[in-house]
Amino acid sequence: MKKLLSILALGYSALAFGQTEEPIEYFTDSDVSDTRFSFAATYAPAFASRRLALYEPQMDGEEIYALNSEGASGILGQRYGIMSYYELRSIFHLGIGFMTEQTGYITNDYAVFDQNAVVQDTIGVFDARTDIQAITVPIQVIFHTQMTDAWALQVVPSYDLTFYQKIDRNWIGEGV
Repeated sequence: MKKLLSILALGYSALAFGQTEEPIEYFTDSDVSDTRFSFAATYAPAFASRRLALYEPQMDGEEIYALNSEGASGILGQRYGIMSYYELRSIFHLGIGFMTEQTGYITNDYAVFDQNAVVQDTIGVFDARTDIQAITVPIQVIFHTQMTDAWALQVVPSYDLTFYQKIDRNWIGEGV
């Protein structure tokens, strides 16, 4: 048994000396990230406010509704699309994207008028749900500061160009 252990010890030491001693290559971030372009897929919940489609009353007696209160609540929607980024310098990036958005809001207390009457009588007071579909082009300027190997600080001011595809209002309530 002693002889077997001696042979195994010599065998392991021979294997250890048989390993090549090539230097280990380490890659830094500057070697790995040599591209200036990047792409990102985005999905985010969207919560609209009433400022998306402003109410402007008509003063010529031809309006079909009037807003009685300022009460409104948003509808949880979704926003998704793609972004592309270009790195001008290590601390300065530009981004542009293409997003689609579906969201809306509910406005409380619209007084609806009868347009066919000689004197405009109120038909009723209802809530209105407004659904919105839009295409958005976000433009971003990103200031990037690397804090540690794992943490970075980014300031991302963004400007969104919004093109409304559909604004649909439906009355809610009894007697609509």
